[in-house]
Amino acid sequence: MAHPTLVSHENYKNLTKADLSGVNNDRAVQPLGSRLVYRSMSAPSCSSVISPSSLAAITALFSCVTSKVTSTVYSGICKLTNLKKRLFGLAEKQCS
Repeated sequence: MAHPTLVSHENYKNLTKADLSGVNNDRAVQPLGSRLVYRSMSAPSCSSVISPSSLAAITALFSCVTSKVTSTVYSGICKLTNLKKRLFGLAEKQCS
């Protein structure tokens, strides 16, 4: 988080008592040990893939390219479907 939210001890105690329909969703903070923790400063984009290792960079780039291709294919299918609907006088759907 770029701007963490501070919680008082009293508020923390109240949050842990909240009724979550029987779900116990709180736990103590875990020790960091030798792990590295990374955070994202903004929504990920293909133009700004920054990763700690070469393998992670390749994985992130592959994921980004796959996402772009999927989005492009979906958009093309949507446009073709709308063209067909227009020919038959049916209602078109909004393509994103």
